[in-house]
Amino acid sequence: MEKIVVITVEELRALIKECLQEEHSTNIAAENPAPIKEYIKSLQDIADLFNCSIPTAQRIKNSIPKPLYFQCGRTFSISKDYLLQEFPKLNKSRRDR
Repeated sequence: MEKIVVITVEELRALIKECLQEEHSTNIAAENPAPIKEYIKSLQDIADLFNCSIPTAQRIKNSIPKPLYFQCGRTFSISKDYLLQEFPKLNKSRRDR
């Protein structure tokens, strides 16, 4: 069933303004997105972060519980914030040298 709506120019303008105001208010709420997390994707990234060797980086990665990172082949992904939070002593002692 088709419906035909007849409105005046003023009513159309008011309708368009209302839609634009709703869209603008939605965009203002979406302008403050959550900060983007940085991810570590290799043993070399861990070694660079903590200024340690690749074998030490491997031990660090192996000490992390499996559900906290994703691995596919040789590539894995873990939050940089998690590593810095979980290993604060290693981070501070290596950087103070």
